[in-house]
Amino acid sequence: EEIEQAIIFEGPESVSAVIGEPVSQPLGGVVPPSNYWPMVRDICDKYGVLLIFDEVITGFGRLGEWFGADFVGVTPDIMSFAKGITSGYFPVGGSISTQKVADAFAGGPEKVWSHMYTYSAHPGGAAAAFANLAIVERENLVDNARIRGEQISESLLAMKDKHPIIGDVRGVGLIQGIEFVKDRQTKEHFDSSVGVNAMLTEELRKRGVWIRVPAYILPIAPPLTITADEAETLCSVIDESLGAVEQRLGL
Repeated sequence: EEIEQAIIFEGPESVSAVIGEPVSQPLGGVVPPSNYWPMVRDICDKYGVLLIFDEVITGFGRLGEWFGADFVGVTPDIMSFAKGITSGYFPVGGSISTQKVADAFAGGPEKVWSHMYTYSAHPGGAAAAFANLAIVERENLVDNARIRGEQISESLLAMKDKHPIIGDVRGVGLIQGIEFVKDRQTKEHFDSSVGVNAMLTEELRKRGVWIRVPAYILPIAPPLTITADEAETLCSVIDESLGAVEQRLGL
C-alpha cells in the first residue's frame, strides 16, 4: 500500500521503477510474505512502472533457487546481478531485461542506446562466469543451498527455545539470520554501548568462525559448497557462542 501511495503522490508519470531485493540479506534474511511481490508486480503494471530486482546477492543459487525471482514467483522487468555469476573469482556484473524493455533500445542508429564501459565485455570475466556456472550446475550447488539451508534453519529454530537472547530466526536457503534482543517479548534491542555484536564476534572467532556481526543481526551466509558436517559445526559454534555471550550479560 505504501508503494502505491508513493507512486500516486509522486505521479506515475514521474516514477520510472520500483527497485528491491526479493529477500533482504543485510537485515538477516528477511523473507516477505508470499503475496508481497505479486502485489508489487500488480501495482507496477497498474501504473506503468518498471519492477527491478536487485539480485546481486540472491542470484545464482543462494536461496536454493537460481534466482530470487524464481523463489518469489515474480518476473521483474529488469534484473541486476553480480557476485554469484563468478563466485567472486572475477568482478562481473550485468543486467537482464524482458523483451519489452530490450526493444526500447533496439532499432537503427537513431534509436540505439550507444554506450560502452572501459571494462565491459571482458573475455576473462566471461570465461570465469561460464566456468563458475558449469561448476554450480555440475555439483548441484543450487540444490545444496536449499538442503543445507533447511538444515541450518532447523538448528537455528531449535536454538531459539534455549537462548533468551534470540528474538527472531529467519531466512531461506543460505541467507539466514538471527536477531538478538534484550527482551524477546518487546523485541527491544540492546543499547549499542553494551557491545553485544562485538562480544558475539569475539566468541565466534575464539571457536574458529569468522562472521561480521552488525548491530543486532547475526547474518549467516556460508558458501554454496558448504557440507552437512560444516553446517553442523557452524551451528554448534553459534550455539556455544550465544551461550557464552548470555553468560557475560548475566542472562
